[in-house]
Amino acid sequence: MKCEWVRENIVLQVYGELADDARHELEQHVARCADCAAELKAEQEFHALLANVPSVEPSPNLVAASRMRLQEALETAQQGAFWHKFAFDPASWLRQVRFSPALASAILIFGFAGGVGAAISGSGVSGCQRSLGPAPAADQGGPAAGGDTARSAG
Repeated sequence: MKCEWVRENIVLQVYGELADDARHELEQHVARCADCAAELKAEQEFHALLANVPSVEPSPNLVAASRMRLQEALETAQQGAFWHKFAFDPASWLRQVRFSPALASAILIFGFAGGVGAAISGSGVSGCQRSLGPAPAADQGGPAAGGDTARSAG
């Protein structure tokens, strides 16, 4: 085990936050390595020293004044107008959705369904021909027209 890993995890050992297997490995390494043992001892002494220092509690007046200032700030904070709740803001909405795969799937399904619906409601090819105008006549040119002119001439 490397001394660097042990030094990174000594603080976790002192606070009892190191996993059991890692703790066991750290203790074995410290038993063999004098430098790491000194580091662990120094960290334990520092932790004990800090534990003996009394913590200072804030005065009740400071807590009450802070709560009053917080309440005033919350009351005077600009609230969104009533219509803001119902207005569609795409940028805000997209930030909340974050382009999830479900949204992408829904858009794909609706787009596909809309395309199929448009194709079906347009009645296929005949709808396109109606919008383009009348179809060209069949007797203008072609083999059928040539046969008719031959009979009338002869």
